[in-house]
Amino acid sequence: MSFISKSKKVIGLEYRFTFGKHNGELLKDILEIEPEYIIWCSDDIDWFDLDTDVYDMAVERDMAMNYDGTYDDYDQHRYIDDFAREAWDTIDI
Repeated sequence: MSFISKSKKVIGLEYRFTFGKHNGELLKDILEIEPEYIIWCSDDIDWFDLDTDVYDMAVERDMAMNYDGTYDDYDQHRYIDDFAREAWDTIDI
């Protein structure tokens, strides 16, 4: 018996969202106004296989939009996000 794996389609700038608050919009447009949404999708949605260059662009854009010049503030933002994600994972619903 052979195993056939289905390869995931890598998501790029021309991807049109088919879910969520940006349903129907192009990823490249969301990259300009809300890059953290793209980062969240890539980090938290299993099938959202984002191109690594696009992910890097989203991180750079997010930093440019939210960074006030001190490393500590941006680092603190990411720490809180990671802490919240870990806490959420421990909740037994």
